[in-house]
Amino acid sequence: MKNTFFKRLIWLIIISTALFILCPACSRLDEKELEKEWTAPDQESWNAVLTMSRNEKLSARVYAGRMKQFNETGEVYIGDSMRVDFYNDEGRHTSFLKSDSGIVNERKQNLIAIGNVEFRSDTGYVMYSQTLFWLNDSNLVYTDGDIELFSEKDTLYGTGFRSDVRLENWTIDKPRGSTRREYDVED
Repeated sequence: MKNTFFKRLIWLIIISTALFILCPACSRLDEKELEKEWTAPDQESWNAVLTMSRNEKLSARVYAGRMKQFNETGEVYIGDSMRVDFYNDEGRHTSFLKSDSGIVNERKQNLIAIGNVEFRSDTGYVMYSQTLFWLNDSNLVYTDGDIELFSEKDTLYGTGFRSDVRLENWTIDKPRGSTRREYDVED
């Protein structure tokens, strides 16, 4: 009886070891195949321009060093630099942003700028962050990350930022810095 027990134990150890060694290799193969399938875009372009609209009017024009479009998700991945020009309802240029990369949701017509974001208004404001979200339907930008905002009268820093794309009506969460303008403090 002891002999049978040890034989079963040895076979159990051998089978367990074989499964332990072989199964992860199979799993990695499947993951690589899935990754290869997922990363193949439906369309890929270099030095491309993407036009975005709101109520059938031009709201933004995206310039991409490299653009990968995925039809199933409705997303466009932008790499090798991104520039976005923003326009008001009358079609006049109001501001622009530059970043290392970004993601455009074509269905909702929103975008995310990622990496070394520089956002400039035509009125002279400049804002820096690492990420910036743009909501096309409300024409607002925001980030929960750290920002720096500069103008002729302001040098401000903070965490969290919301604004219209003209950088005329903005809010900084946890602000610090200096300004040479009069302002009201809300309690």
